[in-house]
Amino acid sequence: MPRLIKSEEELRAAFRARRDELNVTHASLEVLIGLPDRYLSKVIAAKPIKGISPQTFRDILDGMALGIVAIVIDEDQAQAAKLEPRWVRRRRMPTVSGETPTDETEQS
Repeated sequence: MPRLIKSEEELRAAFRARRDELNVTHASLEVLIGLPDRYLSKVIAAKPIKGISPQTFRDILDGMALGIVAIVIDEDQAQAAKLEPRWVRRRRMPTVSGETPTDETEQS
């Protein structure tokens, strides 16, 4: 069942839930994933000892037969309101990716 994950804590909880759903041991997953002994418990614990690197993240997904359905990046309006006064605005508007600014846009 797809779930909304908004933080690292929720990601680790989803991995723990999947482990429980599969009813498998950490040791068996570590063998499948290719992780050192007792490493999985260090990265998916509620209070992790180690972080999840991008490679370990992919390996855990594969070892638990999980996939990413969608990634939606949305503005956190509360955070934007806090940061907005500190953002330094550009002097000119950015160009469309891959285009070179013309004299007209440089003079604007």
